[in-house]
Amino acid sequence: KSVEENFAPSDDSFFSAAVGACAVEIEADPCSFEIKLLSVRVAVDCGDVFDTKRTNEEANRAVQSILGALFEGSFFKCNDIRVAILPSSAPRAQIGYLIHSLVPSAFCEAVSRVKIFFLQ
Repeated sequence: KSVEENFAPSDDSFFSAAVGACAVEIEADPCSFEIKLLSVRVAVDCGDVFDTKRTNEEANRAVQSILGALFEGSFFKCNDIRVAILPSSAPRAQIGYLIHSLVPSAFCEAVSRVKIFFLQ
């Protein structure tokens, strides 16, 4: 078999290639550089979902858990978290740790943009 044939997902398997995006909105105090988390938006396309409501709830819990673990000794609480599970007829794909990768990287990007803005 070729490499493509060996690694091509079959129609009945759970292929872990879900696609997602995340945006984090923050506000920073220009004097103290204190960061306030305003909103978190996550969109995930994980194929045909059996129970969208439960998947959405689990994703929301994952986001809250990640926010609690971003920095040692501090807790970022956000009351405006929205997770969108995009409807798709594609084969099911595992979300796995996709959200655990998306949220910290989006948060770091937002903080770095604020710091760049203040340093100019």
